Amino acid sequence: MNSTAPADFSTELNRLVDRLRTMAITRLDQSWRAGESRAEAVRELARWCVANTDGPQRDWAAAITDVGPVAVGDQLAVTAADLLDAPGTPEVLAAATERFRQMRLTL
Repeated sequence: MNSTAPADFSTELNRLVDRLRTMAITRLDQSWRAGESRAEAVRELARWCVANTDGPQRDWAAAITDVGPVAVGDQLAVTAADLLDAPGTPEVLAAATERFRQMRLTL
């Protein structure tokens, strides 16, 4: 675990992932912000996590594929875990924590 992670990184991530895992598929697929679905917005957040991960994973951001609405919570959990485990700056982890919180609050 990254010692520079904000104390609430895991808490915010777990809350968001739990909410996604329990959300109805129809709601995840509904148009939400700017015409994209909630599932698409979560996938973009997963791409952001990968793009901000130090290491070879950074180049994989474009490869984050559509796993369907049922699995987007798990996809985010995996990419966020990689972000947390990689060497990184406290600012990136703080930004991720805030992104998790904002998404959870607006879902």
